[in-house]
Amino acid sequence: MLTRWILNSAGFLTAILIVPGIHVQSTDQWHLIGIALVAGAINSILGPIFKFFTFPMVFFTLGLWLWIANMILFWFAGHIGQQFGFGFTLDGFMPTFLGALIVSAVNLIFGSLFRSSKDK
Repeated sequence: MLTRWILNSAGFLTAILIVPGIHVQSTDQWHLIGIALVAGAINSILGPIFKFFTFPMVFFTLGLWLWIANMILFWFAGHIGQQFGFGFTLDGFMPTFLGALIVSAVNLIFGSLFRSSKDK
């Protein structure tokens, strides 16, 4: 669980730093760390619950719903962070899509590295 949270935090931080159209309220390093931690927690805790309850949508769309679910969670993380004073805003569909794509890619890459090191 802790590893997943750290990976999600790293994915969110990467997306926030490289995707144009994602605007943080403050570029202070502590605000960025706070955003990453809150977003990582939301994606680690609410993500599996959200995906479990929307499984029929995943099944009927042959997995396409997972991208939409990740986009919703990405937007929600920014919104919740704003309530605490260190969130981010999105300029529309493409920054949301690219941000969710980067979070997924970082989780996939680093998750597979951690799994392979555990297996050894």
